[in-house]
Amino acid sequence: MDLAYLDYLATGGNSFFHRTSPGLKLIFSLLLIGIIILVKEVLFLVIILLFLYLIILLSKLPFHRIFLLSLFPLIFTLIFAYASLGRGWEWFFIILLRVLGTATTMIILFSTTPFPCIFASLGKIFPEFIITVLFMTYRSVFILFSVFDDIRSGFKLRGGFQLKHPKRSLFNLARAFGYLLLKGIDDSQRFYENLRIRGFQGKIVHHRRFCTWIKKQ
Repeated sequence: MDLAYLDYLATGGNSFFHRTSPGLKLIFSLLLIGIIILVKEVLFLVIILLFLYLIILLSKLPFHRIFLLSLFPLIFTLIFAYASLGRGWEWFFIILLRVLGTATTMIILFSTTPFPCIFASLGKIFPEFIITVLFMTYRSVFILFSVFDDIRSGFKLRGGFQLKHPKRSLFNLARAFGYLLLKGIDDSQRFYENLRIRGFQGKIVHHRRFCTWIKKQ
């Protein structure tokens, strides 16, 4: 699942959540993420997560693909969560649920709202520099997803993770993680250079007319 697919879901959907104002959806998402970060109870986080899954179903989004995409951030979170086991298993699951809830919230936002509309709404509040940084971050995340798909295929071809050969499996996993980091940095730099070649001057123009046109469809 890549950026183009999320854009397809955002522009092709016709649910109530798709037709809601981008500004309202943005405020709702930010408030929900704030609640997720502040909550320290596993049960409450699970309820929020179930609520998000209900929104996915009501928005007529492909649940299994959205769910799989939301699991990607957990790959990087597991290391931090494991290092926090000294505070107990409850804190371990709180960290995982926070990341999963935040990722799911953002995926719902971007799969029900075309990203030009999101950045146009943000442009009414934040300086252009911050909007540009957020846009670059948004694109870089999906570059990492694309790299991760290639790494996953290569990891399977090299035997993947086998309990019978833990040493070799950990070695393959370490190489895959290192390649993911270096390849992600390299592709992000190439993306920036491509923008510069096309005349990027540190400012991205967002057309509000596009959002108006989408609502009329």
